[in-house]
Amino acid sequence: MYFLERNVSLRQTADDRKEAAKRSTLLFARTLMKNRPTSRVPQPSARPRQAGPRDRNPQYGYPYQTAQRGRNQQHLPPSGVRRPVKRKKKKAKRVGLAILFSLLAIICVLLIAGYFIKEHLLNQVQYVTDASNPTMINEDGSVVSLSDVATQTTNIEIPKFDYIHNILLIGIDSRDNSYASDGTGSRSDIMMILTIDEHSNTIKLTSIQRDCYADIPGYTKPQKINAAMAYGGPQLLMLVLQNELRMNIDQYAYVNFYHMSKIIDEVGGVRVNVSEEEKSFMPGQYDTGDCILDGDMAVVYARIRHLGNGDYDRSKRQVEILQSLLNSYMKMSLVKKTTVLDDVLGEIVTNMTKTDIENYAFTLIPKLTSPKIDYLQVPIDGYYNEGMYSDVTANEWSIRANWNGMIPLIQQHIFGQTYAFDPVNSIPGAPTVTPTPTPGDDPTGTGGA
Repeated sequence: MYFLERNVSLRQTADDRKEAAKRSTLLFARTLMKNRPTSRVPQPSARPRQAGPRDRNPQYGYPYQTAQRGRNQQHLPPSGVRRPVKRKKKKAKRVGLAILFSLLAIICVLLIAGYFIKEHLLNQVQYVTDASNPTMINEDGSVVSLSDVATQTTNIEIPKFDYIHNILLIGIDSRDNSYASDGTGSRSDIMMILTIDEHSNTIKLTSIQRDCYADIPGYTKPQKINAAMAYGGPQLLMLVLQNELRMNIDQYAYVNFYHMSKIIDEVGGVRVNVSEEEKSFMPGQYDTGDCILDGDMAVVYARIRHLGNGDYDRSKRQVEILQSLLNSYMKMSLVKKTTVLDDVLGEIVTNMTKTDIENYAFTLIPKLTSPKIDYLQVPIDGYYNEGMYSDVTANEWSIRANWNGMIPLIQQHIFGQTYAFDPVNSIPGAPTVTPTPTPGDDPTGTGGA
């Protein structure tokens, strides 16, 4: 009896062990299933899924196979097989979107930076507003309203060409302490009319010699034309030129040409042709012929006056420097152009608006078909006399030009056509008989710039 009970007890113990081992195995399996990675294979749902094109077309991955037949059909991949995923296409799409967003971000940054750079450059210019009632100093030394003395009237209307912009460039020298902050106080050193033609995308320069006699409002006798700057500033000088040339000049800018040396250095110097005679006026210049001058030497070269034909040759040298400067500028990179513009615009005082400057500097000039400057020098050969005269001021050197004879030639140069005009007053001592140019003649006698 004892052995029988012992055998039963041993069997119960073995069964308990098996049951415990089974429970342990199940618990371990449940733990593994709970912690296993989530499969990309969709799990069976309570509701059977109908077979679709993905089940039949291998391009969507491994074709589902029927694991169970009957009413509750479920489509599952074979055991141990995971459905392939199109990762390469998704990855390529993500990379493409990243590149697109990066390009858009770069474009936005460039546009914002470009805007601020352009605003910085435009803010370098000193903008002035013309007085609504400008004044001047008349021959009695009194300050009078310009409108009270500018009484000249015309019968023939001066035409307006919207595509042509004439800007009076006035050169001053900061070394002369008699210049006021607005450019008045002394006579202008350089006078040029800059013409920008939007139709032909060209630039033209018309240089007027400062010793030319002209009628100035408020004075009974003709005066040297550059004296208008001292008597009434840029507005009076612009009015005098409009009267003598019978053309519209709406804008002006005066530039400190003595500070041009810094700008010339920025473009790497200017290329000019130095003669032996010119070299003698340039201390430190040892070469002749085709030379590259730095900023300081270029200013010395431009100021040579007592050589050859005086102011005429001096004007040619100035235009030669401007032409070389423009040639070098047009060949520069965008970054370098920005640096040069920063220096150039900082030397300008003008009655133009910021919009005008923006249009000229960033729209019209970049469209130039050629950096070549079409140049005309006034007075034109054959249309003037020069020498020492005493009829106005005792023993004064002056140029007496026939303005009526030159006006058609100036019109042709600037506008490409001539038009009728009211004659201007004759200057005492000017030639009365003028030559008749023939087609192909160069009226400047310089061969152009």
